[in-house]
Parts: sequence; structure tokens; C-alpha cells
Amino acid sequence: SISKNISPTSLVSKGFRHVYPFSKAYKTKVNRDLIRIVKKKKYDLVIFLKAETINLETVKTIKPHCGKVINWYMDPIVELEHNLDFDLISEFDLFLVKDKFIEKRLKELGINNVRFLLEAFDPEIYKPIEKDSKYESDVSLVGNIYPYRLRILKFLQDYNLKVWGQLVNINKADVSKFYQGRAAILDEKNKIFNSAKIVLNTHTPSEVMGTNVRLFEICGSGAFQLSDPTLHTDNIFKSGKEVVYYESVEELKKLIDYYLNNKEERNKIAKAGYGRAMKDHTYDKRLSELFDLLSIRS
Repeated sequence: SISKNISPTSLVSKGFRHVYPFSKAYKTKVNRDLIRIVKKKKYDLVIFLKAETINLETVKTIKPHCGKVINWYMDPIVELEHNLDFDLISEFDLFLVKDKFIEKRLKELGINNVRFLLEAFDPEIYKPIEKDSKYESDVSLVGNIYPYRLRILKFLQDYNLKVWGQLVNINKADVSKFYQGRAAILDEKNKIFNSAKIVLNTHTPSEVMGTNVRLFEICGSGAFQLSDPTLHTDNIFKSGKEVVYYESVEELKKLIDYYLNNKEERNKIAKAGYGRAMKDHTYDKRLSELFDLLSIRS
């Protein structure tokens, strides 16, 4: 895979492939190469992650040459209509979404191949490790900073707060007190989680009945997590036992103050969250759930 070692600051990550005319050439090559490879290999199962660069005709072309064609769509509902057309969604043997609200809305449109499947984490990347002084903080967050998230972060500027991510419609001057100047991924993200006393997680307003991948990654790293809830998060990690959820920025500040001063309780919750993550939320577990949906038995 050419994407395996791409850094978050590379031209690919910054999105040259989304800019015309590069986008057209990139999409043409991806679709042509995919058809050639699938026809040659005759796969039993092809799984796309989002498939925003894949054409409807491409999916129709490869289906006779493989067993099942699946799209595991890991974005919130607000991105769905921008990235995929509904005829393409219907063409997959299975269209997996991470939010029950998306599943409900698509079924209302008569799209009956949609199923709910959460994201997960990779325990080879996200795992308990020793703190790294370079990343130590009282509160950390790894995620892009956009106006909704900035409003939350502004309430926390008086804490020892460190934030990694890309700026989306944000001026650097507005985040200078806590912004670390760049995004962080994979092993570095795990170091950040392990080196903070509290790891903050915030969902976008469009995540309704699911969650983001950070919920799993933070717990998988063994870190203590404060998160805003969705209508589904308490079905994933139990509030106050595995993750602590906050309902307002005022409550968030009170919880930060409390848990900064209660290390033993903080560590107990982090340990329970890690145990739950390892038991129920690894990608091995998710693929087992996927195979169950496909009636595949190993």
C-alpha cells in the first residue's frame, strides 16, 4: 500500500488528489488499477474504506469477478452525501456505517444493504507504554481544530493543555496557547495519550448514534478519557466506570479539576476502559462481527 507510511504533513495528506486536475487523474488511475487487479486475482471479499474515489461503474465491473464487495463507511452523516451517490451505496453487497442514525436514514430511502458496525482500534499501535516527557500534559486532545471544537478548547486554556491536529477555518493566533503546530498519528498519538493525565475526546455534532475512532484508541492506549456523549456511547463504554462523559463545558471543567486531584480513581477508570477495549473493541473483534453479518464462519 502506498499510503502505509504517508506522513500527515505530506502533499498526499494535504489533499493534492482532491484538487483539479490532479483529482481526475488520480481517480481514473485508482479505478483502472482496481478493475485490473480484481479481475486478475478473483478475490472472495473486497472491502472498501469509504470508497469516495470509486465509480459506480467500477463496482459493477468488479462484482462478477469476486465474491462480495463491501464498503465500510467510517465518516459521520454530514460527509455521506458529499462523498457518495446513493446508487453507488446500493450497489455494494453490504454498506457498513458507524452510526445507527445513518442506518436509519438510509433504510428510510429504501437502501436495505446498510448495516451498523462500529470502528475499533489496533492494539499493536494503541497500548500502554511509559510516559514521554516531550508529550506530558494535564489535558491533551488529538483531533482537527474547527470552530465547534475550538469553542470547547477556549474554556480550557488555563489548564496545561496540549492539542495536536490540523486547523480547519481557524487562525493560529486563536490557538497559540495550546496548539502544538501539527497533526499526530499512530505511534505518536499513542505516546500523547499515554503521557497525559486526562485525554479529551469531542464528537462532531453530526455524530448522533455512534462514536468516533478516538473513543476506542484512547481506551486502548490505557489512558483516562473524558468525552462528550452521543446517543450510543454509554452502550460502548460505561459512564463513570470505563470512560467519564460530560454534558456541558461547565461540567467538563469540574470533572477535569476533580480527576486531576484523584489519581487513583482516574487510574482505576482507565484500567477498566482498557480492559473493555481489549475485550470488545479491537479490529479482530470487528472483523469477526463483519463475518457474522456475511454468514462467514472460520
